[in-house]
Amino acid sequence: MGPTGAYGHRLGRYFGLDAAPSLVTSGPRRRRFAVTRLCCGRDQLGLKQTIPAEDAFIVILHLAAIGHLELWRHGHPVSAGTYAPGSISIANLMDDFAVSIGGPLDCLSFYMPRPLFDALADEAGAPRLEALQCAPGHEDPIIEQIGAALLPLLASPETVAPGFLEHIALATTVHVAHTYGNLRLDAYAPFLRWDRKLH
Repeated sequence: MGPTGAYGHRLGRYFGLDAAPSLVTSGPRRRRFAVTRLCCGRDQLGLKQTIPAEDAFIVILHLAAIGHLELWRHGHPVSAGTYAPGSISIANLMDDFAVSIGGPLDCLSFYMPRPLFDALADEAGAPRLEALQCAPGHEDPIIEQIGAALLPLLASPETVAPGFLEHIALATTVHVAHTYGNLRLDAYAPFLRWDRKLH
């Protein structure tokens, strides 16, 4: 996988997991989009390893409720709370991100390196993304429905049709950039119309 890339088994190891199923787009490593499922039981609670810094974001979608979860940046807790199914949080991996888990965790982690957002902005003639702003625990029906569509594929990634995941990657990146990065992406209006219908 290379020296960086917080997805798949590499991400799983930071959470103390032996396996973490994932779907990963093809193409240059710096522009790969990936989705990883993380499942931690009661014997895997506590503060997880810090994910090494890289210029990428992860969007965490909770598939099940968790009673207590703390987000850590640069070695310090910055927020704590409960998360309902369908809620998300977004982490900038440049912040030496880690989590402390107070209950069983079942989530999807969407790995989105900055070059994905840069390519969108350049294509749309928009300023490049500076940051993503999202309150922890925010409910996002778009990400929730994308996650639901991907769950069966994580069990059998060999069945994924060529190009399907690239389409999902584009739709997800457009939604996240527009909703949480305030990017004007008029060139991707069809995706944004679909986005508004699902909200």
